[in-house]
Amino acid sequence: MNGKHYIGAKALSLTKYEPAPPISKIILLLDDNNYYEAGDDTGTVIEEPCPYATQEMANTLLAALKDYEYQPVDADGAKLTPLAELGDGITVGGLYSQLAYQNIRFSTGEVMDVSAPGSTETRHEYKTEGETTRTFDRKIAETRSTITKTAEEIRLEVENEIEGLSSSISVQLDSITSTVQGLNGQVSTISQKVNNITLTVQNGTDRSYIDLSVGGVTVASQVIRFTGDVVFESSLTDGSTMISGDNILTGEVSAEYIRLGGEMAVYESLSSRADLGGYIGYVTSYDYNGSRTYGMGMIEAVSENQVVATSGGVRMTTDNGEVVVATNITLDTRNAVNVYANRFTSDVELNVTSDRNAKDDIRYDVAEKYISLFDRLNPVSFLYKGKEAKRHLGFIAQDVEDVLNEIGMPLDDFAALSVDDEGRYGLSYGEFVAVLTAKIHQLEQRLKALEG
Repeated sequence: MNGKHYIGAKALSLTKYEPAPPISKIILLLDDNNYYEAGDDTGTVIEEPCPYATQEMANTLLAALKDYEYQPVDADGAKLTPLAELGDGITVGGLYSQLAYQNIRFSTGEVMDVSAPGSTETRHEYKTEGETTRTFDRKIAETRSTITKTAEEIRLEVENEIEGLSSSISVQLDSITSTVQGLNGQVSTISQKVNNITLTVQNGTDRSYIDLSVGGVTVASQVIRFTGDVVFESSLTDGSTMISGDNILTGEVSAEYIRLGGEMAVYESLSSRADLGGYIGYVTSYDYNGSRTYGMGMIEAVSENQVVATSGGVRMTTDNGEVVVATNITLDTRNAVNVYANRFTSDVELNVTSDRNAKDDIRYDVAEKYISLFDRLNPVSFLYKGKEAKRHLGFIAQDVEDVLNEIGMPLDDFAALSVDDEGRYGLSYGEFVAVLTAKIHQLEQRLKALEG
């Protein structure tokens, strides 16, 4: 708009119509259901769409336009500058109005027919609408909002079909649910009920949710990331568990399965000043034949005493020596005791506990009761099945059992013979030393009798 233009008497004809009632009310439409208004209905009401309207804006417009009367006129053959635009103010014959229609004619010169039609016709005379109106109309075309009210539910929904977006809030007697939905099945939902609140986010294939109820909290997701320290407290036991960064601070750990990587230090307590007891971790070694073995070990922090269990066997190391229970493993350490598949070696004598204070029901009856067993023993030589071809000397356990049955001696009276739950027999050859000693005493007595 270029402003006001004066026509004066330069028009072939001028028609004046009844003016509209003075402006008394302004209504600014936000959408189909919401608006701001100012004034009353005693005169002309101006109603226009404006998605950016405020109550202050409606009040300001009313103050500027109140009591203004719109004057409809027609002026044919008017001399008006071609620069005049629709909406400009014009003065014709002392009447001020608005240029709402113009038709330029070239006959005896450049003249135009201009008019300010009645209020019901004004909008139709404009060939284009303002930018605000066009923006508002586009938004209305793209987005729709609805409020649905029934006896069971009040539902508010906003939807944009072009962009594939929608939001809704559903209020029912026992629940409130809000949902935001986008393209590709992306949906986020918050559901609140009397006994729980659930937050869900999903994209069609993957889903994460948090469920908060009186009994606890459930969190489910492919990745759960916490920022800061997470502290767990429970009434099951005293104390708490804190997860922070790369460590877990807790008391007792109870689990069906624990997977550890590398070395784990074991302390006396949770105190930062607690003594270090030792380490538990993965170990490798070599067996007697030089083959690599794998397993785990425990080592004491100060003296470095060890217990190592690998695919080749078990090793126990102490300050005074080393005990090995294994197959084909040689450990080159001080005072080693080694058990191989076919031999036993030791750098020190094996000491078996024989303290009187550790024994009960001591009887000096070996010569009287067990000499008959000695007389019936049948020494043999033999090879172990599947082992190296070296001949061993000893007894057959089943033969010893037959002798016990023959002399009527129960198994409980001769611990040298043992039978495990799987029916495998064994002999403790050290037990035979006492019988052998009693036999030697008997023979010495006979020899002395013969020599005397």
